[in-house]
Amino acid sequence: MQRLSLRFAIKVAAPEDEKAAWGDWHYAESLAAAISALGHEVSIDFRGQWHARSLADEDVVIVIRGLIPYEPRPGQLAFLWNISHPDQVSYQEYDSYSRVYVASDSYAAFLRHIVRPPVTALLQATDPERFHPVDDPARAPDLLFVGNSRGVEREIVRWAIDAGRPPYIYGGGWEGLVPPQLVKGDNVDNRALGTLYAGAGAVLNDHWPSMAAFGMVANRLFDVVAAGGKALSDRVPSIARIFGSAVTEVSGPDELRRAADRLQRVEGSREAAEKVIAEHSFATRARTIVGDALAALGLDAPFAQAAPAIVADSAPLRVHLVVPYGGQGPQSSAYIRLLSPLTDESVVGRVAVTMGAASDPIPPCDVCIVQRAALPSIEAVDRLVGTLGDMGAALVVDVDDAFVAMDDHPEAAVYRPLNAVIERAIAAAAETWFSTPELARLYAHVAHRHAIMPNMLDPRIWRDWRNARPAPFGRSAVRMLYMGTNTHGADFALLRPALERLADERPGCFELTLVGVGHDIEGAPWLYRQSPPGDMIAYPRFVRWLRSQGPYDVGLAPLVETPFNRAKSDIKLLDYLALGMLPVVQDCPAYRLDPDADRVARHASDWFETLRGVIDDRDGARDSAAAGHSWLWEKRTVAAIAAPMIARLEALL
Repeated sequence: MQRLSLRFAIKVAAPEDEKAAWGDWHYAESLAAAISALGHEVSIDFRGQWHARSLADEDVVIVIRGLIPYEPRPGQLAFLWNISHPDQVSYQEYDSYSRVYVASDSYAAFLRHIVRPPVTALLQATDPERFHPVDDPARAPDLLFVGNSRGVEREIVRWAIDAGRPPYIYGGGWEGLVPPQLVKGDNVDNRALGTLYAGAGAVLNDHWPSMAAFGMVANRLFDVVAAGGKALSDRVPSIARIFGSAVTEVSGPDELRRAADRLQRVEGSREAAEKVIAEHSFATRARTIVGDALAALGLDAPFAQAAPAIVADSAPLRVHLVVPYGGQGPQSSAYIRLLSPLTDESVVGRVAVTMGAASDPIPPCDVCIVQRAALPSIEAVDRLVGTLGDMGAALVVDVDDAFVAMDDHPEAAVYRPLNAVIERAIAAAAETWFSTPELARLYAHVAHRHAIMPNMLDPRIWRDWRNARPAPFGRSAVRMLYMGTNTHGADFALLRPALERLADERPGCFELTLVGVGHDIEGAPWLYRQSPPGDMIAYPRFVRWLRSQGPYDVGLAPLVETPFNRAKSDIKLLDYLALGMLPVVQDCPAYRLDPDADRVARHASDWFETLRGVIDDRDGARDSAAAGHSWLWEKRTVAAIAAPMIARLEALL
């Protein structure tokens, strides 16, 4: 029987007249050759040509996603392969595809719990026709960098210069950034790169900060190692998992100097080259893509699917999350406290995470983490304990709110029946995690072993590395934001008299936007409401939506003194810092959990005086907001808690 031949169209953002300078073009060219070798027709469409053919002439579209989005046509079988700038790809864009590939194991583990289509980790690749070991390669420079400047200083190049080991550079846009004598040409023929890489003392590589955070390892490393060259790169945790010792990672000029000197005395690894060619060629990627396309059409692939690209030294810890669900999916705490840290790039490969509701079957696991009030009854707790006992799995309970102290809370009636359930689960757990010390104190009577796991933020959700938010306090009226669930009416009432007085004494000096907070708050000329669209309620989508609002200058966090509120975390302070604002928060224990709290926020015991002081000293407020924004990304990201979290899980086994 004749084999079915599909028509693949690969879409790249490169303009046709500049294709030689675009890595996407060479990437697509190698992928096209690999798909053609499997018996299919392939075309490559440049920017401006994406919709030149009829839908009937494209059986499968593959989008090599860099900076520019492609919009799939209705009814099109379209695969997205995100290989760079992941912070620029919206969840809605992912939703529009039939299948999503991302060039990161850690981000795939996270993203598959957010978007609708199937998500697969598909790392970048190399073309063995162009990159393979050669015998006695011609001697090239001691240090080599091939790449454009991107209009900014490339960190790895600056390190090399500062280390006294200036590299030969091939690429464009370097005028004014490096000494001109270092630039040896605007471009190198991609088909000659392999020989150049093989002969160099070492080839420099770096990553966009967003790619490093998302675990997207640069294509250059696959090419250098496949060519038998010696790569010297900035640090990304996935590099060692993929390349072992074949890539040397450094963190600054001193480390680079020592590494460069050492690499001059050693040869590239042919064994590493053969391994990369076997596991990370475009041929292996093409088999995955074509196999998935045939499966989507209800057909079997006439070849065996490619084996997993990475074989870990040891099996990852299997962790299943039982989390509470709302109308739009898991509640926000499931992402903040569990999914984000457990899939962070800093701990890539150490954990395999699954997630579901209490009604879903429990898959084989080593540890099961029950989050908040996810279990509906004491009977459900007992059934879960029995199931985990049969598996030999440990139970961990994660609690981030004082359900035991909700007497005056608007949702007390909802959660009061679940208090006994939560305590039953805590009593049965090998360990309980709390977000604050005060919360741990409230449950001390039942939590026999516990740990404090503070709330942190995930830059993959909150950061936009390419488009900086405008500096705050740049308008005549100070723009304030107060966001939260619709249970914060009493907290807003605490704040309102100060706002009314401020509006009376200084008309037009501020405006306030409420997102959520309360349903029945009385209007005012200075008060505005903003609500996310219905499909932006799930936490990661809500954050991306919130990032697009404003910009705002001040984030408000009033908090009535109650036993429930005393146990709260400082998550709202962190949220406001992520948005580039100055947090003005209640002067209370919840917002003094971190020793740096005074430095990154204004604490209000008198709301009128504090807000008036911010308005009078806008330059100081702007400086404080900038310092707090930087501090957040240095100190309070999920990377700070991910490794300790996994270490505690491993210790339970």
